[in-house]
Amino acid sequence: MQLLQILDFSRTRIKSLPKSLPKLVALKKLLLQGSDLSKLAELSIDLNPTIKM
Repeated sequence: MQLLQILDFSRTRIKSLPKSLPKLVALKKLLLQGSDLSKLAELSIDLNPTIKM
C-alpha cells in the first residue's frame, strides 16, 4: 500500500483521516468530494514532511 498514488474517500461518511496516511509516501491525490471531510472549511495535510518547499 505504500505505493498508493490516489486515495478516494469521495461520497463516504469518513469523519477523520487514517493515522497511517503519512506512510503513503507515493500519495499524489487525496479525493474528498462529497465526503464529510469535504465540509471542513480548511484542511491542511503535510503528506510528505521530508520535502521542504
